[in-house]
Amino acid sequence: VAQGTTVFRIDPYRQSYEAQSARATQAAAAHAVQQAEANATLAERNYQRGAALEAQGFYPRARLDADRAARDAANAALAEARRQTGAAAAQTGLAQTRVNDTSNTAPAAGTVEQIFHRPGEVVAAGAPISARWPSSNMKVRFFFPESLLSQYPVGTRVIIHCDGCRDTQAQVSFVAIQPQFTPPVIYSLDQREKLVFLVEARIGAASDVRPGVPVD
Repeated sequence: VAQGTTVFRIDPYRQSYEAQSARATQAAAAHAVQQAEANATLAERNYQRGAALEAQGFYPRARLDADRAARDAANAALAEARRQTGAAAAQTGLAQTRVNDTSNTAPAAGTVEQIFHRPGEVVAAGAPISARWPSSNMKVRFFFPESLLSQYPVGTRVIIHCDGCRDTQAQVSFVAIQPQFTPPVIYSLDQREKLVFLVEARIGAASDVRPGVPVD
């Protein structure tokens, strides 16, 4: 599959209703914020008007205290309405993400190695649907004696060959610092030294080399 190819789709019927409900809740919360803003503005104006009159001796002190309390209550209600709006927006985003998750595309080019669910089956939350192997994750592991290490530093390009596949370029991405003993199974026609260093090379482009096969 190429990058961006749709790999599977899940029926978004239930998730779509949840997203619609979340959007309606968010709209109601936004309307509540507008109403709270209007109430806060009116309460502030009443308090400022009362404070000016009280300074001139035309407004009772008790009435001004009531206006101050009403202003503080209106501001608190506005803060709560805005908090509710933020929570509703988060729920809407989560619901929309769940809708988007019902259609999955390949994040990178690769091969579908296994399919766990077929059309018409019910998939439990968190269950895998398919397993993909990105070609960029392919790497070759081989072993070199110390005498050859200087010829293959990180970044060196090598040619990989296997039976039934085309020659493929790879780039050395790792060279072990400490030596290892020759593994029990090593694909080589020559007798290797017993003390060798592990080297890894990544295959950058798409290749017909399959995981687990011996290569030269």
